[in-house]
Amino acid sequence: MRAKILIVDDDRDILLGLENRITYMGHEPVTADNGKDALRLIEQGDFDLVLLDLELPVLSGLEILERVRGASHSERRTEEDTSATYTTPLIIILTAFGTIERAVQAIQLGAFDFLTKPFSADHLTVVVNKALATLALHRQVDVLRQEVDDR
Repeated sequence: MRAKILIVDDDRDILLGLENRITYMGHEPVTADNGKDALRLIEQGDFDLVLLDLELPVLSGLEILERVRGASHSERRTEEDTSATYTTPLIIILTAFGTIERAVQAIQLGAFDFLTKPFSADHLTVVVNKALATLALHRQVDVLRQEVDDR
């Protein structure tokens, strides 16, 4: 599965390294270097996954996570159909300032995983592949639910 992955980091070197790794893995990277642009791209784009730094200019990673998850939950509540499709991208938090408290907060806000910088390219690959496998399962469940509802 070729995924469209948004990479958000204000450090140009890290952004370039992540972009190269995602390309090497066979996925389509899109980049942003601040929170405002990231939120706009998430709202406009059709991303499968977001690699999101916590410390960003304009909006922090946690603020973006809160807004994305808040919009996702309000959309699902307003739908009359009980079978909601899985359209919100999974979000993996990246940070050089990792604490247990921040990791717990990010996971409670709906982050899929939390990686502390520096991390190895192999570790990133494992986490990205796990997230994309989870996403594929969510989408498969949505298709099966729709087939059951159609019967």
